[in-house]
Amino acid sequence: MIWALLAVLGVPLWLLAVLLVAVFRNRRKVLARTDIFRFVTKTDNGWSRSAGVARWVSDVLIVHKGPALVNTDAAQVVSVDVRGQVDTPIKKLDGDAIELTWEFADSESKRVAVSRSDLPTATR
Repeated sequence: MIWALLAVLGVPLWLLAVLLVAVFRNRRKVLARTDIFRFVTKTDNGWSRSAGVARWVSDVLIVHKGPALVNTDAAQVVSVDVRGQVDTPIKKLDGDAIELTWEFADSESKRVAVSRSDLPTATR
């Protein structure tokens, strides 16, 4: 149905196909990096349903967002504390999940979970 609506609006289907290829190619390129790790944020209602993708550049945490992972947020992290293993399994993370606390330079903190295999990359 959406294809028909876009065709009526005059958007050529080849343009949509090129856009989708570009989105998935960039996503695959970002996720193929060796310094990328996935994380899940702790909210008031438990663990978030969506996983984030991040990497470290010195002491700055770069978080990639969006379907193509082209939107980025940067925050200076003062300290990373390992809190221990997460009791409940988290679907978005492979294997055992480890809980971390990131302390940011603006005195804000965030509790996240990463997979045990990503722990060395996430605590750098």
